[in-house]
Amino acid sequence: MIAARLAVALTPSVAPLPPTVRAARAAGARSWLATLALPAAVRAACIRVVDATTRDDRPALVAALTTMVDAAGRALDLRSRAELDTLARQLV
Repeated sequence: MIAARLAVALTPSVAPLPPTVRAARAAGARSWLATLALPAAVRAACIRVVDATTRDDRPALVAALTTMVDAAGRALDLRSRAELDTLARQLV
């Protein structure tokens, strides 16, 4: 969910963060994700979301979020899935 928290900063309702701040947050998130015992596909999908938050390309971020949700599969409960789906809709 840390990747999703970074993605929230790109929703229209949130004041935009400067690119340097987004890059620093993404670097920290990548380091943190590297410490977790995650399946390779899930880790890669999370990193794609984190990396997408450094750019001003919402469609790419939505695609990365969708891939992350698919990769996480049954590891996500219904409430988490719903939260991520809502976030993806807010980014469109």
